[in-house]
Amino acid sequence: MPEIKDAVAALTDPRNVTEKGVAHPRPMRAVKHARVVSQLRKDGAGKAEARQLALQALAEIDGEVEEHPKRAGQGREIPGGDTVEDWWIPADRIRW
Repeated sequence: MPEIKDAVAALTDPRNVTEKGVAHPRPMRAVKHARVVSQLRKDGAGKAEARQLALQALAEIDGEVEEHPKRAGQGREIPGGDTVEDWWIPADRIRW
């Protein structure tokens, strides 16, 4: 069963982070959160547990979650879901 340290490792893995940055006082990089959750699920966590573990780890490394309205044609339609999440981590936390 994965733990917080496993979620931190997944979040800071360069393969799970994009070059997409954001204007911020501290350089931030976008996280491919579906890959992080998938990795935690492969390690034995349930779907909700994997997401919760990843969000806890994100908070632990000073990451951020940003919600914004979904644009037309962005992703599949989810009943009652009209927002998209972007996860960000400080660039200096990535394990190069």
